[in-house]
Amino acid sequence: MREVETIDDFNKYFGMPAPILKDISVGKYDDIERQRPASPPIHPRIYRISLKYDFEKPDINNIAEEDIGEWQIFFSAPGTELEWKLDKPTSGYYIHISPELLENNQHLSFNFLHYGMHEALFLTKQEEKRLITLFDDTLKEYDAQNDSLDVLMAYINLIFSYIQRFYLRQFGSKNDNYHHLSQAFITELNQYYAENAEVKEYPNVGYFAEKLNVSTNYLSDIVKVNTKKTAKEHINKYILKQAKRLLDVRKHSISEIAYILGFEYPNYFARFFKRELGYSPSQYKKSIVSK
Repeated sequence: MREVETIDDFNKYFGMPAPILKDISVGKYDDIERQRPASPPIHPRIYRISLKYDFEKPDINNIAEEDIGEWQIFFSAPGTELEWKLDKPTSGYYIHISPELLENNQHLSFNFLHYGMHEALFLTKQEEKRLITLFDDTLKEYDAQNDSLDVLMAYINLIFSYIQRFYLRQFGSKNDNYHHLSQAFITELNQYYAENAEVKEYPNVGYFAEKLNVSTNYLSDIVKVNTKKTAKEHINKYILKQAKRLLDVRKHSISEIAYILGFEYPNYFARFFKRELGYSPSQYKKSIVSK
């Protein structure tokens, strides 16, 4: 599979203009004279944000059909596998950012930058109007080629802040898909140790995201909005419940319980237990015996 290392490499591959700046590229798909119409799987090592036009209106609960826009936002992060076949040229805007730029500007590291291509943001007409204006202004600032990046970065930060707000609106709507995804996570979590009876590994959000065919950050954000707790909090609560159950039956040693639950070392389990409950597994076990 082809690795596309830099913004310049990706722009050349797709047919976009060469970036003015090494670590940022902003442009309009409509201005590209010849877009690559199809591509086998590739791995770009850049962050891509695309505001694209001309999609079928999605079914969004609590929003009247006439208020649903025709623009959607898509993301891909370094390592994301991309392939495409275009029926017609893409229309809209794009922003490409290098990993190095995000590493040096942590305030721009929003969760949605790691969402998958099938986890798009569906915009209302008011939202798309706001973002189109911001993308236009960002493009003008980018084309001005000023020595300072401060204003350009401020525009990008503002775009990201609005995207975050609009995703929260989308996740918080009474959409059965998001509710069902949260419930599916809880169901998978409650079945975790039963399904992994022979090989125990400490459960993590990435495991459940893969099982549910979504990105880790996407699952985390939806679970948090719909349950008011993070996916990690749910996992910790579940592990603690299983730990107390195993300690209650007094069949296994604390070290055995640690390994059963997927902890690499017993002291990791002890630290986790004390952090969650305020006392150690051995103290908990003694309290059971004394009852």
